[in-house]
Amino acid sequence: MLIRSSVNCMLMLWKRDDNNVFSRLPLEIILAIKHSPTPDKDFLVALHNVVFAELAALKAKLEAAKAKPEKKDLMRLLLQAGDVVTPGGKLIENVTLLEC
Repeated sequence: MLIRSSVNCMLMLWKRDDNNVFSRLPLEIILAIKHSPTPDKDFLVALHNVVFAELAALKAKLEAAKAKPEKKDLMRLLLQAGDVVTPGGKLIENVTLLEC
């Protein structure tokens, strides 16, 4: 589940010619990110790591995704949104890793 504004922003940046990370991605990867139906397990674990301040585990997951030659996994981790419960019991809905 991606936030609609994130998808729109990603598509706008992809169309630009200023050599940003999105403009260098092939259209197939952009469409794969856009049409991912639900948050995958890796994202949900990473979101849990952020909320519970397990930064070493989060860093390892992001570094592993970054090390892959295809950056699709890294982009998916950074752009997906999901729901998470904080240690205090508060439900945070439709949030990305960068928003936590």
